[in-house]
Amino acid sequence: MKSLYIHVPFCLRKCRYCDFYSVESNSVLVDMYLNALEKEFSLYSEHLRDLRTVYIGGGTPSVLSGDKLEKLLKIIAGNIQLAQLPPVSVLHEKGYLPASPLGKGHPPVSPLGKGHPPVSPLGKGHPPVSPLGKGGIKGGYNGNGYEYTIEINPATITPEKIEILGKWGVNRISIGIQSLNDSFLSLLGRAHTAGQAEKTIDIIRENFNSFSVDLICAIPGQNRNDWEKTLNRVLSFSPPHISAYELTPERGTPLWYELESGGLRMPDEESILEMYEITSRKLTGEGYRHYEISNYSMPGYESLHNINYWRRGEYIGLGPSAHSLIGGKRFGNVSDILKYCEMLQDNETPVESVFSPSPEDVIRETILLGLRTAEGIGLAGMPGIVRENTGGRIDEDAFIVKLDKHLQGGLVKIDNKRLHLTEKGFLLSNSVIVEVMRAMRL
Repeated sequence: MKSLYIHVPFCLRKCRYCDFYSVESNSVLVDMYLNALEKEFSLYSEHLRDLRTVYIGGGTPSVLSGDKLEKLLKIIAGNIQLAQLPPVSVLHEKGYLPASPLGKGHPPVSPLGKGHPPVSPLGKGHPPVSPLGKGGIKGGYNGNGYEYTIEINPATITPEKIEILGKWGVNRISIGIQSLNDSFLSLLGRAHTAGQAEKTIDIIRENFNSFSVDLICAIPGQNRNDWEKTLNRVLSFSPPHISAYELTPERGTPLWYELESGGLRMPDEESILEMYEITSRKLTGEGYRHYEISNYSMPGYESLHNINYWRRGEYIGLGPSAHSLIGGKRFGNVSDILKYCEMLQDNETPVESVFSPSPEDVIRETILLGLRTAEGIGLAGMPGIVRENTGGRIDEDAFIVKLDKHLQGGLVKIDNKRLHLTEKGFLLSNSVIVEVMRAMRL
């Protein structure tokens, strides 16, 4: 599977916890960016065929005005070739999607409730009818043969922009909600209110079958009751996908400085564990599949784009600070929009870093990324691969012995020659993954 990521580095203002590269949006910079991005597309034309997933992130892509957003989508459409995803049954067999609850050969059922169509097309090869009119999209990847996601912020999305997204084939929306508590939204520096967030979920679910709600827990001052209220309110909208991340105060951000000065305090470890357990128990109890440490979905609504990352699939990243994995090498673009535009204006590739992972690096990445997911990592042949590429002298029996304490403690399990973290293991994933590395002498 091959994917494309486009970084739109503009925001209304920087959130207090965010260290992703972004700048305040203004019309002149946006025009410069779009012209430069079009040039960057031309540099990667040979890699932009048969794409299975496209993801527009940021920053805040929805901060673009309607005409600039349409120009962005038009540039993308003019430079890529989208592949047809295999039928749902094939995706099930290859492990990208879990089996349908209806049985073999059936597509997933829509979790949106009565009155909402399933993801499957209305007729063979045809997407569902769109309420947006001709060219509009109301469907998930299966109705269109690809997955095309864009991130939006409730403070910057409008009905006009939603219609533009549908017109240009976007079929999955990632809504940055973070919280439905105005006090916590203010603390995080978010530009929207809880009311705006709820209205946004409503309008998105009316127009798209496939969408995700992004949430953050372990906010300073937050307790389990606060978190549970947000979860319950979000669940009342029946989103097909929920991402629930633990807040990580990144060094150098305003939130980090306030925590360092003692002006704020993070919730204690016990409270954070309670929030994680509430999330897991409540969402899996509602039928969501916990398919990655921070991600839950109804069957058939997993993020195929992110799954490709976790499987070390090939992807191309365009825009300032974007990263790529092409031909086994990792590339990173400059994290400066003016330098990015300048280099492309001079017909230079805006890459500032190139990394060729060693065989040992590849194994580490495979373990680190694979154990974040419910499918885990394959053990068949892994000891031999480790021996060949690192000189380590391990065998599978010795490896299992070293993991015995985690097996006995219920943190990991081994079945069908695959190693998985359990729900309890997900909770302590960092320490468990380190132990797995040590057991493999990596």
